[in-house]
Amino acid sequence: MIKCVSCGKELELQENQNYIFCPKCGTKNIVDETNLLTNNNNQDTSEELSKNTDSINVKRKTDESSKNAIKVGILAFLLKYLRFIIAGLFLIITIPIWLHYAFNGPKTDNTEKVQVISASDTTKNTETTKESGDTDKVNTTKTEPVNTTSDNNEPKIKVKVFVEVEKNLLFSKYDVDLYFNGKKAGTIKHGTSSNFEFDVYGGTYGISFKNVNDESVYHSVSLKIDSNTDVFYRIKCESNKVTATPYKYDIQRDLKENEVRIDFSKNDLISTDISSVVSKLKQKGFTRIYEVDEKDLEYTSSYNYHKVISVTINSSDTYASGSIFKKDDIIIVKYHEVKQKTEQTTPVTTSETTSQSETTTSSSGHRIYYHSSFDRDIAKQGNSGIYSYRSRGGSYYIYYIVDFDHGYVYRFRNDEDTGMAAKIVSGDLNSYVLLRYKDSSGTWENAVHFKYKNLPDTLILQDDDGFETTFYETDLSEAVKIYKTKTVYDYSPK
Repeated sequence: MIKCVSCGKELELQENQNYIFCPKCGTKNIVDETNLLTNNNNQDTSEELSKNTDSINVKRKTDESSKNAIKVGILAFLLKYLRFIIAGLFLIITIPIWLHYAFNGPKTDNTEKVQVISASDTTKNTETTKESGDTDKVNTTKTEPVNTTSDNNEPKIKVKVFVEVEKNLLFSKYDVDLYFNGKKAGTIKHGTSSNFEFDVYGGTYGISFKNVNDESVYHSVSLKIDSNTDVFYRIKCESNKVTATPYKYDIQRDLKENEVRIDFSKNDLISTDISSVVSKLKQKGFTRIYEVDEKDLEYTSSYNYHKVISVTINSSDTYASGSIFKKDDIIIVKYHEVKQKTEQTTPVTTSETTSQSETTTSSSGHRIYYHSSFDRDIAKQGNSGIYSYRSRGGSYYIYYIVDFDHGYVYRFRNDEDTGMAAKIVSGDLNSYVLLRYKDSSGTWENAVHFKYKNLPDTLILQDDDGFETTFYETDLSEAVKIYKTKTVYDYSPK
């Protein structure tokens, strides 16, 4: 059997037949071994191709069936758990909203007065906002200046207000409107910073920071302006209040004779030892500092013992670095103290020279003095009267009383029953006061002096090994009370 070379029709050969005509197309087909082999191979190939085609078709059908099965499985899974998916999405959307309103207490009005020599009124409102993918856009609105205390002929003062709104992660992520003297100056986007510039006349004006979605939630401050001023605020957004905290003032004028410019805020003073805070205030030049002990602790070993609770200047704690005050402005320093002190009656074996200083309490009842003269000008001479200092050593205090009136220096601790005394050999506190001690082991010398010349607030003790310890001024009457509970031994050489 062979195939026609022209049309492919199968032709049946007779035995010993050398050629054959195709009955379909009439082509003569010569028969030889090559022809027979070629036709046989073509027949085998055709059969194999037919088998492979069938295999491919079966595989395709199998793949399609698998894909259909997967699609059906996914669809069945979604239908089965659809209610859970919908419920989860609902909770994700509604829980933050519910928590916001659940913790949204009554709205409060936080209005404070800032004790700063600086102020304002609206003449030019400059708002700076930044949008995604855009450059800064500055919108300037001109308004007539409002002035109730000055002539319009008075030169205007430039006030710049820099505002930073702290970014919240989840809740209370609202923008803040700034109102200057009752007029809206602009909006600060949540988590961003903006600055505003105003031309004003001298006087006192108000700034309000309001929740852009609820104007009943706001914080107002007032500024007294008498020169070009830059003021910096940090804003904290909460559900029921806005808190505006000043952290820097740049008041661009020289100080007057009775003024001081501070370089700290209330956060720099709180939780600091009372003696170092008072010393810092006095070094700035303040003269009316009142210490108030709260007597809220059970033990002197408490971490908060003698730590400052609050410091107010003219009844305000909204001051910041750069604020200007008068030297005689009233400062109240509140600090932690034990509820009651138990005093012993151990007799004093040395001179009772310090008993006279028990009267060193001001008429207001607040202990403020560390020198028996109550006069800083006398105290800074460092050569007369009685001084008192202390330094913290772990859970206890070490006290030094320098008594020029009777020529002795006393050292004792508040947690021990005994103390030491030594005669003053020579010197004054602006150079050094030499002390000489003697016991069974031998003789040694120490020296005490002011840390800075003519500044009696801080005392330095230098021992015979050259080590120095810093002591800070403390209330003399309180130190004397503790001294009188001790048995004090005289270590002066005989």
